[in-house]
Amino acid sequence: MTATFASFPPCHRALARAWALALGLVGVWGTGGVWAEKADRQQTLNIEADQSSTVDMARRVVVFNGRVVLTQGTLRILADRVEVSEVGEGHRTAVARGRPEQPAQFREKRDGVEEFVEGRADLIEYDSRESLIRLSGKAVVRRLRGTQLADEVQGETIVWNGSRETFSVAPAERAGSEGRADRVRGVFVPPPPAAPAAPPPAASSGSSPGTLTGAAPGATTGAAPGAPAATRR
Repeated sequence: MTATFASFPPCHRALARAWALALGLVGVWGTGGVWAEKADRQQTLNIEADQSSTVDMARRVVVFNGRVVLTQGTLRILADRVEVSEVGEGHRTAVARGRPEQPAQFREKRDGVEEFVEGRADLIEYDSRESLIRLSGKAVVRRLRGTQLADEVQGETIVWNGSRETFSVAPAERAGSEGRADRVRGVFVPPPPAAPAAPPPAASSGSSPGTLTGAAPGATTGAAPGAPAATRR
């Protein structure tokens, strides 16, 4: 999954961020200074949009519209509309909605490895308290080794647990006309084979320069000095 959004007008970026700051919806959620994968939930939540946004001070809700980009650490959510709510104790939830021709999308790096988890669906719900991402409506989640596909699952609903690095998949409640629309599907690609071990260096066919192939200098090949000669019988 790849998506490239054009740069947003600076005035809309500034306005959206100012409204979010007014509600305390954008800020550092911890003291960690490293953008580590498992520390994503402790990082600053940033949101940008290119259209007018609305603020409900009483409900502590901000709604962003138009090519919305939400980032927190390595987590990135792209959507046409995102509603962010404060749920207490510094935690937030976000509901991201896509368009028929462009579903909502997310991408996040796994901890300690060069792997990414990414997905798309009609609706993406993010819960910072539980580190959960719930995808609903034609949901697809992939795991990538670098840029190579490792796993892919499809279903009506997929829940990604970022803390445990697990996901669950549920089919649609109703089957399609052929009885197959409600099935969960998965593709699991084996890892690439390990590189063969390097062959050992070839043995030298001749003697090393300066090395004698016979007896050591000063040594005799017969009996030791003073020893009786062997008698042939």
